[in-house]
Amino acid sequence: MPLSHSDNDAIRQVVNQYTASVSDPKHKASGQSVASYATHAVASAFADTDKSIFVGPAGISVGHDAIGTRLAEMQADRFADAQFHTHIDNVQQVASDVAIVAAKSTINGVKRKSGEKLPPLESNSLLTLIKKDGAWKIAAHAVAYQHHSP
Repeated sequence: MPLSHSDNDAIRQVVNQYTASVSDPKHKASGQSVASYATHAVASAFADTDKSIFVGPAGISVGHDAIGTRLAEMQADRFADAQFHTHIDNVQQVASDVAIVAAKSTINGVKRKSGEKLPPLESNSLLTLIKKDGAWKIAAHAVAYQHHSP
């Protein structure tokens, strides 16, 4: 099923805005709390409030509240100074209202729990988006970090 240019652009915009929001310092400048900012970012990008899923190295989070809390904890701690640079490799429409996105990210500024800065991290993501009421939203995001041998 070929993806229209407008759907392709809309999907890429949702994914890019979501990944940018994870490292966006606007909440600091506005005085908005990290938790409030993360919750807003999730609500803007993700579909159904109680069915959205995020899967990563720290486990599975289901629903806006759980995903927002997880992002807030990341931003408040080890990812506080992190900058995400995401490249979308592929967008495939699998049904009229479902698309899959493969993306790679480089994340700079992540710290160990001890506070020591890590070298840049690389990750692969697979996102499933659904089109609801004419808008594309993320239904699921799975991320895996690449580990390089020394």
